Amino acid sequence: MLKEGLYYDFTRKETIADLLLFASTKAEEGKLRTLREYVDDMKEGQEHIYYMPAPSIDEAVKSPYLEAFSAKDFEVLIMLDEVDDLVMTGFSYKEKQLKSIVSGDVDLDKSGKAEKEKTQKKYQKLIDLIKTELADRVKDVRFSGRLRDFSVPARDR
Repeated sequence: MLKEGLYYDFTRKETIADLLLFASTKAEEGKLRTLREYVDDMKEGQEHIYYMPAPSIDEAVKSPYLEAFSAKDFEVLIMLDEVDDLVMTGFSYKEKQLKSIVSGDVDLDKSGKAEKEKTQKKYQKLIDLIKTELADRVKDVRFSGRLRDFSVPARDR
C-alpha cells in the first residue's frame, strides 16, 4: 500500500519514497537499500535510477538484462512486487527518473553513438530477414547493445 502512495499522493511522493526499501545488485545479501542511498552512490554521469522487475532476487541476478549494468558498475534496484513496475513507471526521485532495464532501449554509453549507427547499418539486412521470418511469432526485432557475454547454461539449452 505504501508504494501505491507514490502513484496516488503527488504532494507527498518524495516523503513516501524515502520510506521504501529495495533489494539491489549492490546490497549485501539479506539487506535492502533506500532510494536515497542509491542516489548518493550513483556513478558520475549516470542519468537514471535503474530498476528491474523480477519474481525473485535469484532470477534477477541471473538475468542477461543486468550484464550491461554490471559492466558499467551501475546499481540496479530489484522490484519484487507486481505493482512496482506500474508505480515506478514515470516516477522520479531527487530529479532522477526511474527507468526499467527490461523495457525499451537503455543507452548506457553515449560516446559510441557513431559506432552503434555503423553496426546497426552493417546488420540491418540480417535484422530485416529475422523480422520477415519471425513476423508471426515476434512483435519486433531490433539491434541492442545490452548483451555482451551472456551464455545459456548447458543444462538450460
